[in-house]
Amino acid sequence: MIILRLIYKLDFTTETQDNGNDNGNENVTITIAKFRNKQQTTIEGLNLEKIQEESHKAVLKKLKKLLSCNGHIDAENTYVFQGDHRVAIKTYLISSGINKDLIIESGTGK
Repeated sequence: MIILRLIYKLDFTTETQDNGNDNGNENVTITIAKFRNKQQTTIEGLNLEKIQEESHKAVLKKLKKLLSCNGHIDAENTYVFQGDHRVAIKTYLISSGINKDLIIESGTGK
C-alpha cells in the first residue's frame, strides 16, 4: 500500500520576525492541504503563552468543539483538523490574543 500525501504549498516552518526588537514574535501558520483526497487544516507555531492555555490538549479540545470536527496533534505540536477551517481558526486565534499580522494562511486544498 502506498500512501500519497499531497501538499500544495509547503509552509510548515515557524519564522521569527526580525523587526529590531527581541521579543520573539513567532508566526502561526495555518495551512490547508489534501490528504487521501480529503482536506486537512494544520496549525503550526502556536505558542500557549500567547493564548493563555495550560496544555496543547486543552487547545485541541476547545478547537474540536468549536469546529465540530475531528483533529489530533502531530509531532512537534502541529494541530491537524479534518476539513477546511482556516477562517474559523484565524478568528479563534485573533480572539485569543494573537496578532493578526503574525498569522500566515497558505495552501488551496484543491
